[in-house]
Amino acid sequence: MLLSVSRVSKTFGPVSVLDNISFVVNNGDRLGLVGANGAGKSTLLRIITGEILPDSGEILIPDSVVAGYLAQQPPDLPGATVDDLVYEVVGALRQIESRLREIEAMLAEGIDEVDTLLDEYGHLQERFERQGGYELDHRIEIVFAGLGLAALSRERPFVTLSGGEQERVLLATLLLQSPDLLLLDEPTNHLDFAA
Repeated sequence: MLLSVSRVSKTFGPVSVLDNISFVVNNGDRLGLVGANGAGKSTLLRIITGEILPDSGEILIPDSVVAGYLAQQPPDLPGATVDDLVYEVVGALRQIESRLREIEAMLAEGIDEVDTLLDEYGHLQERFERQGGYELDHRIEIVFAGLGLAALSRERPFVTLSGGEQERVLLATLLLQSPDLLLLDEPTNHLDFAA
């Protein structure tokens, strides 16, 4: 099970937007929420992500499940480049990679703490490999190409992108996280079938 929604209700003032909603999402499921504007689709997604609380009911996402959420409106990110957004997602792997290079340099200098450094190096290298660090640059290229962003400069400020480009960049950052559960709030028609 990736997600369990049980008896969720939400009102805004006198208006009941969600009333006793229950469903389960399992591995391999692909679901779509369809309804008129104001029917509560975005509200339900915001409750699932914990952005807002339900009036009653329960949301359960197991700790082992990685969830990704693409909101209806792109966030305001003044000063951020496309690469900043990518780095935010893959930064932990980049930090591990940087530390591996530091240890390699120290070992090349013949430092005294060889055993300690080799032990740390082994643990970091195993973690880096397990998390796909060696394939990271290739994965970034594949995801960006698949979303029609191969020619996009990653040094470009996010705010200068069109709405469709912003949406695709944000989706790319989600896909790079390899989420088990992907929640898309009104994905646009900026994505073609191949993407």
